[in-house]
Amino acid sequence: MKLVLIAALAITVAACQTTRRTLNFDTSVTLDIDIEHNVNPDSDGRASPVVVRVFMLADDRQFSREEFLNLYENAESRLGKDLLDTVILKEFAPGEQRVEELSLTPEVRYIGLLAEFVQYRRAEALMLLPITEYKKNTYGITLEGTRIASTQALDMRRRTAEKIRDESKEATVTISSAEYERLRELQKTGKR
Repeated sequence: MKLVLIAALAITVAACQTTRRTLNFDTSVTLDIDIEHNVNPDSDGRASPVVVRVFMLADDRQFSREEFLNLYENAESRLGKDLLDTVILKEFAPGEQRVEELSLTPEVRYIGLLAEFVQYRRAEALMLLPITEYKKNTYGITLEGTRIASTQALDMRRRTAEKIRDESKEATVTISSAEYERLRELQKTGKR
């Protein structure tokens, strides 16, 4: 009985994998890339074009440990067997928006992005994205200044900064100079 159950389970699992392949459930990623007007400033602060490399990865462990310069100069030896393939996207101009669609093998579990910023030492130039096999994975990516990030994360940061700025405006109280002087005198005497 156990043997029959195990055989039935094995056939079911194999059938699911075959069905996915037969129905052409390809693994792919769509990157909706938004390049801000202030991207990749040079030493004079002028925006410059930027190149983005896409690393197809079997695992994220080594990519997440590496620094920009190591990956820029020698990604193949640094990432080892985790690296399945690399694509260098066509250069992005400041203010450009583009959609990049990449077909992936089912072995790809992550893609690593590297933005080639001129001022790489102070840049947030690396990003790691999980990939679900046999699915169309879609991500919004924004490059602004010397930072690459998910569009959703940048929007959340902006909303938080605006909220803090608005709250600090609400906490500000305007008083006359006479009231200010009176408060200072009270503070000096220890009364409030």
